[in-house]
Amino acid sequence: MIENIINKITRLPKSDKIKLISAASESFEAADLCLPTLSIFSKIGLRKTYLNYEYTEIIDKNIFYISNFHKTDLSLFVDSDKKIIFDSRYFTSHFSHFVDYIDLILERLESVDIKNNLKPIDGHYVSMQKWFISYGHFKDEAYSLGHFLNVCPDAHGWVALLDYPTDDRLNYQSFQANENYKKIEKYIFGDKSINAYDIGENIVHLKNLIIVNNKINSKAFHSFPQYISQKIRANIFELNYKSTIFEYLPAHVMITRSNSYRDIGNKPEIENFLSLSGFFVLNPENVSYEDLVLAVRSASVVVMFYGSAMTNMVYLQPNTRVIILKSASYMHESLDLWQKVISTYNLNIIELPAVDNHIDQGALMKLI
Repeated sequence: MIENIINKITRLPKSDKIKLISAASESFEAADLCLPTLSIFSKIGLRKTYLNYEYTEIIDKNIFYISNFHKTDLSLFVDSDKKIIFDSRYFTSHFSHFVDYIDLILERLESVDIKNNLKPIDGHYVSMQKWFISYGHFKDEAYSLGHFLNVCPDAHGWVALLDYPTDDRLNYQSFQANENYKKIEKYIFGDKSINAYDIGENIVHLKNLIIVNNKINSKAFHSFPQYISQKIRANIFELNYKSTIFEYLPAHVMITRSNSYRDIGNKPEIENFLSLSGFFVLNPENVSYEDLVLAVRSASVVVMFYGSAMTNMVYLQPNTRVIILKSASYMHESLDLWQKVISTYNLNIIELPAVDNHIDQGALMKLI
């Protein structure tokens, strides 16, 4: 079965297929470990580890980055031979995703004209292995990059290279270009970052890069270091920010989300029920980032949906009571994915799963 799946990949060299089939016949873990040895991946750079971070340091080499702006699902770093820098994307380091994506990626990579569309940038840059442009994954990336730049001696004085849309060209159901992304970038990095998306149709050409591994089993994945939350709050407080929506900061907050295919079936009813029960219903996409941080920080009880909204737990006070509403689309996921955050921020978590994708109001009432 695995052999048939791999053999159906049309653009992968035969020697790579043979190597991958041999590894996959042993185990998926062996296949994951085999991936960076394939000929389609660049061998430039030095693999290193510092604290919980694994990364590749590339010095004085030609490196090219094809950003989200190109709408090609690439967002890849490549070398002069168009060999992929392995830690560019999540699907390059996970065998199960690799077999689904690699033909499409190699096809699109073949059509990219690197030579005639370059935007050289000087300096030393640090980037993070990218997943999606959703709020949760962007924030995970920004937190880890901010912390890495602060603690890693190899990255001292380097600049963060991010990639997120600042217009509506890439809007889709689970993502809307949002000013809060810019706020997160500003509060974490100050003037020590660039957004590759803003370079537009040109391909970024750089010489010095650190790219940090961010696989799902990486020690730093979904860790959200407290140092960054403290830095964000300090920057906001230094501005003496005055809320535009709160006369008094709420004690009970419900963090909702824009409509999504991953919603519970009775989301409007639950929002209305919580509002009538004294909760301030807040959508992070519709309020300023500062108001979001201040509101969540002040709350003693928070209700939120399972998913990206849970990244907002990083602003909570220790021992805050957090009720997680879990839709049917997330039933296969475990809170283990968020255990680093829960433990680090010392939160009191209660999970309420939806039954037939509906949250029972009576069960919720007993929890709030």
